[in-house]
Amino acid sequence: MKNSALSRNLKTWETRHPPLVVTGREQHSRARESLALIRIPLLTEWLLWTAEVRARRLGNQPDHLWDTAVVDIQRVFIPQGMPPSPDITRQDAAQMLLPAGSPLRLPGEALTGVDWLNRQRLQDRLDCLRKARQEKWRKIRRDRYEQREARRRVSA
Repeated sequence: MKNSALSRNLKTWETRHPPLVVTGREQHSRARESLALIRIPLLTEWLLWTAEVRARRLGNQPDHLWDTAVVDIQRVFIPQGMPPSPDITRQDAAQMLLPAGSPLRLPGEALTGVDWLNRQRLQDRLDCLRKARQEKWRKIRRDRYEQREARRRVSA
């Protein structure tokens, strides 16, 4: 991959909400700034979460998660976004891993943690798309109105 393509992709990924990457640049004397570091926030959060959860297990703290539960949580929740609290208990993990339609889910269970965050992100994205669509249709209606007015003036 060419350096310019990488730079263009990094800038695109950095401007997304939430950003997929964070870059750091450094400048050597009068030369152009060069890329010094690339950080992937989501990956960093999950690595820290995994380390904290495994530290609880290695420290034999009560109600720690087994490695299989950690892997299951990662498999299910990494595509959805940020990790849950590192203080998660076995019962909480079992509840989180239940399918949404499971009869074992608590009735009227409120969205919290990752589910709430993802719901907010989805709502923000939908609001942005709705606003763009409204603006597009507003422009189309305005153009059609101007065309009708121009035809009316010509015929009058």
